[in-house]
Amino acid sequence: MTSDTQTAPVKGRNYDPAGVTICNHPLIQHGLAELRHRDTPSIRFRSRIKEITRYMTYEASRDMQTVAVAVPTPVAIANGV
Repeated sequence: MTSDTQTAPVKGRNYDPAGVTICNHPLIQHGLAELRHRDTPSIRFRSRIKEITRYMTYEASRDMQTVAVAVPTPVAIANGV
């Protein structure tokens, strides 16, 4: 399912005309503030980059199509994607 740039934005996400998703999530914004701070140590910088990447991956994959699958578990068959 693709996003239509003309539809109303989902809370926390804005779409610009080029189709780029801008993530306004507070945890991403906080991480970016830490990255920008001149006194952020290298180890903390790298940690924040990984964290922000993870959050952005979640946001970017929010509208991905999934396929239902049956997952055999020790108890019963479960539904998965």
